[in-house]
Amino acid sequence: MLERLSGAASMMVILHVLEEGSARVIDAVRPERLAMIGHLRGELLPVGRVAGPLAPVAALEPDAQTRWLD
Repeated sequence: MLERLSGAASMMVILHVLEEGSARVIDAVRPERLAMIGHLRGELLPVGRVAGPLAPVAALEPDAQTRWLD
């Protein structure tokens, strides 16, 4: 699915899982034009400082979002 999305959009696609204060990269697929970007797999990305982790936070109920955005 990630490969199909990346190919269709010609963009990097990242699957995140929220962890305390961050989002863990489970997998990432990038088009060849973005080869200079590392694989990111296993990295912790801070919520609020990187756009990608904001997507799973946006899917939470408003009360649950607060702890990630403070």
